[in-house]
Amino acid sequence: MMATLLAAASLGPWKDASLAGTPVDIAPWCYEYRSDLSVQKQPEAYFIPHRLDRLDKVYRWDSQNVPKDQLKSVAYDLPDLLKPFPPAPRWKLRTGLLWIGPLSDYQVELHWPGKPPSPAEVEVRTYPSAFGWFGWTVDKILTDPEITPDGRTWIYSSGPAEQMDTFYNNRIPAATQMVAVFGDDIPIPRLGITGKSVGEWKRMDIRIEAAHPLGRCRFETHVATLGPVSQSSSPQSSILIQALYAPDAPGGLDSRITIWRKGGGFTFRIKDLDRGRIVIPREGVTISKVDRAGGAQLAGTAKPPLTLRQFTDRHPEASSFEQLMKEVRLWTCPDGTKLKPFPAVPDPPMDVELADPGWTDAWRCAANQLRGHSMWGGLAFEVGRVAHEMDMIGLHDAADNVYNHFLPAPGAKSDGDFTDGAGALEWAKDIRNGMGYMHDGTHPSTGRLLFAMAERYFLT
Repeated sequence: MMATLLAAASLGPWKDASLAGTPVDIAPWCYEYRSDLSVQKQPEAYFIPHRLDRLDKVYRWDSQNVPKDQLKSVAYDLPDLLKPFPPAPRWKLRTGLLWIGPLSDYQVELHWPGKPPSPAEVEVRTYPSAFGWFGWTVDKILTDPEITPDGRTWIYSSGPAEQMDTFYNNRIPAATQMVAVFGDDIPIPRLGITGKSVGEWKRMDIRIEAAHPLGRCRFETHVATLGPVSQSSSPQSSILIQALYAPDAPGGLDSRITIWRKGGGFTFRIKDLDRGRIVIPREGVTISKVDRAGGAQLAGTAKPPLTLRQFTDRHPEASSFEQLMKEVRLWTCPDGTKLKPFPAVPDPPMDVELADPGWTDAWRCAANQLRGHSMWGGLAFEVGRVAHEMDMIGLHDAADNVYNHFLPAPGAKSDGDFTDGAGALEWAKDIRNGMGYMHDGTHPSTGRLLFAMAERYFLT
């Protein structure tokens, strides 16, 4: 989103450092829609009018015209989602923000560029949901803004967080990831999103040390701002950065820094440095938090912690199946617990014999599980990879049972605000009236199933 070119400079005063402890505004990192633009700056901004159109033509229409028993999920009891909708907006969409990361306790700020309209000429709506960008949602009208003395800043509060049913009948705070402003002939306000769900800015000084020269870098931030950057002269292998980040922001809005350099780049989450250093072996980079009170210097590279691979290599590989089970499993069992033999299973379609009989028996049992026992055969994401492995070991009949379930699928689209095209290679017979909470096999699945089928075709 925001970018800073690296320059060799001494760390000096940073005017934004005074923002530490003040509310975080996520608006600069949102997708923004403005009705005064013929082409939006970000293509994702078009999701906002798309979602509003679906809300009016599907969810709001269904709630008023479809019998209640047809609105209810076949699998989940979702009474919170079925409450009455407010009337559709009277005016056209003027502006809106969309983001990734659920907010349940927040404020919407409208900053007017000139003479503000009357509050009666403006409508601000949010879209609390248990499902994020997808599925049924009921819009909520925000009212009674707090207005500054000059009249040019309005602050709407989200109010008490509602509880909403979600998957498996759990109840969570109803959170939003979108806000929209409607009006007739009104100016376009600048929007801000702050509040308890996002938290306050916190300062951190960060050192990036590399085994090789970093060269010229470009920094991009997400829900973070950068101050002066200092680079060591020997030989461009250490960088010190001043940053403000949002440690309390929810997932999707967590503060991140991406460092681009010739040949690629890498991203890290700033708050992870509160728990220790970050090592990126592929880049030869160690990232650490600097104690400003201790007068940290750029010179001198701290010994990096072991990577997972290095830590694993320090331990010898198990010499037998029994030894592995003792080190991994039996030590957690009562004293005297013995390994039981694997149950007898039908011969697999291909012969595999390993040096240790324990490994051979483990493989035979695993291969037998691919015959379909204890498997989610109707869930495409789970079974797509399984069907591929069935074919790889010769269980073609078992794989056919999976393919023959999905090939006749009607190609119905899932219930979502941002789906388009003919649909997915999966069943959706429980989708009713253009929406529904039970989509048989709802998963990001089409690609994995098609890959398994294509591989089968290629090999035969």
